[in-house]
Amino acid sequence: MRIHNSDLIREIIDGAKLQSNQGVPQELDNKVIPVMEVNPALLPKGNILVSLAGTATLSATTAYATLANKRTFVTGASMAFSKDATNDTSTAAWTLTLTPKGKTARVFCGIGKLTLTTEHDSVSVDFPPIEVEPGTNITRSSFTFTAGTADYVYIIYGYEIELSGA
Repeated sequence: MRIHNSDLIREIIDGAKLQSNQGVPQELDNKVIPVMEVNPALLPKGNILVSLAGTATLSATTAYATLANKRTFVTGASMAFSKDATNDTSTAAWTLTLTPKGKTARVFCGIGKLTLTTEHDSVSVDFPPIEVEPGTNITRSSFTFTAGTADYVYIIYGYEIELSGA
């Protein structure tokens, strides 16, 4: 059975640490079954990076500070809020923002809000890991009001990996 996938050949070379003078397998015997081995101990464990719940005005600030000596990956977020009709929030949306590695900051989760309206809303997003630029902050926007009541919560999911040589 001939191997036609150059990425698979490259993975075999790298995984087996073959040298160029050792020859590269280009085909498999008919009795050989290709198997991808995954060691569960090496897979990153998802965690709650940060969570916050409250009932008072929330100013825009850092939700989570990534460390310069770790690789931080975000895999999802949840946000929810509830407010009564007397709540006078003038903020149109409540958002979470991060800076993907090598890119500019962008919103990755958010909920729209209306002034003087009873509302209950939630959003939960899961996505493939997004690596965050080391040493940057994951920020939250403000949720401000001077009258009425509100409850809110946000959770950011992900994991961190120690940088090699750090």
